[in-house]
Amino acid sequence: MNNLVSVLISAYNAEKYIEECIRAIMLQSYNNIEVIVVNDGSTDNTQEILNRLSHEYARGGELLVLQNETNLGLIKSLNKGLTYCNGKYVARTDADDIVEPFWIETIVEKMEREPDLLAVGGFITILHDNDVPLGKVGKYTKNKDVWKGCLEYEEILREFPFKNQFTHPTMVIRNDVFKKYNLFYDEKYPHAEDYKLWLEILKRGKMANIPQSFTYYRVHHNQISSKYSDIQEKSARRIRIEATNFLLQKLGINYSFQENYCFNDLSDFAEFISSKKNILPASDFKSLNVVLFNMILNLIYQNCGSIEFLLYILKYKHLNLLQKRKILSKTLKSLIRRRNK
Repeated sequence: MNNLVSVLISAYNAEKYIEECIRAIMLQSYNNIEVIVVNDGSTDNTQEILNRLSHEYARGGELLVLQNETNLGLIKSLNKGLTYCNGKYVARTDADDIVEPFWIETIVEKMEREPDLLAVGGFITILHDNDVPLGKVGKYTKNKDVWKGCLEYEEILREFPFKNQFTHPTMVIRNDVFKKYNLFYDEKYPHAEDYKLWLEILKRGKMANIPQSFTYYRVHHNQISSKYSDIQEKSARRIRIEATNFLLQKLGINYSFQENYCFNDLSDFAEFISSKKNILPASDFKSLNVVLFNMILNLIYQNCGSIEFLLYILKYKHLNLLQKRKILSKTLKSLIRRRNK
């Protein structure tokens, strides 16, 4: 097992973290790697640090630095970097994160054993910058929390429409996946481009997670997920609908949702599910009700709750008491927010 692994990083004004990030990668127990860093028009000392590190690692040709003359953004930078990746595998991490030394070796060993896996990731450990909780991630996590995802393909497939099961700065992807299927990071899904990429890979084959934390994921003011959480959520909602339709297709269900679906559509879907009660396997029937529950919450989070639909869904017998309580609570909060506007 000595196939080349290309580690891809995009960096913008990362002078505070980039050296620690790269040195952690260079300390990997896996010894056949190249590191491609796209400096995305940084205006601080990022380029100077990269030049020094590039000179230090020049003998092994392990570090390639690409310079954008202007700030093109994360998605364009990652797509540019992909064209320079020569490895059998592409590993992704971020300029402000710190990877464990066993990261690449552990994942590549699994992918070599299981050639049907197109991409594999793992868990992350949250690292609050100065212990200050920031953005959506900081709000719902504590310092040193471990963020986990589902492990196996079937479980991932059923949970993916409701939550991204993969953490970008741990992922290792077979390079030929990008070439064979013409995949890339999609600019139509800003700040959720990774979630969209995983969906496209899932459509074409298996993915998995290893139950180990491979990366210290730093949460700070300047990171994209903290600064653009609202835009990220809008992109994620669209992906969740696409992923829901893919799950329905995999379950053999002839039903799909549009991006602008409404509560009337969910009422129709509830009736459709009820009609399948004695036809579908119990696990598939349960999955459909989980879909219904999460599609309801997705609308409520957009402040679309209504008393009429609430009364309807509370009578629906295939949602459990806990789910109905959550729908009731979220609907009432949504109605109060709208009233106070």
